[in-house]
Amino acid sequence: MNGYAGKFLEVDLTKGICSSLTIEEAKLKKFIGGSCLAASLYPEKYKLQADPLAPESPLMVMYGPMVGSRFPRYIAFCRSG
Repeated sequence: MNGYAGKFLEVDLTKGICSSLTIEEAKLKKFIGGSCLAASLYPEKYKLQADPLAPESPLMVMYGPMVGSRFPRYIAFCRSG
């Protein structure tokens, strides 16, 4: 897909490890934009019951299809209490 790298970079600050995960093209087409894609990826990869301030609860910074325009360029997605 043009405009998407098809990758998700996961940075674990506790362990000091970075890993790159591939996102399938069907998911990128189905969930357009940073917030939709984040909402789709979160329950697949992370525990929904975790404490929002625990190290295993992620802060996801996602870019959407409007990058380069006057609209918001990115969103921050996390679990709240």
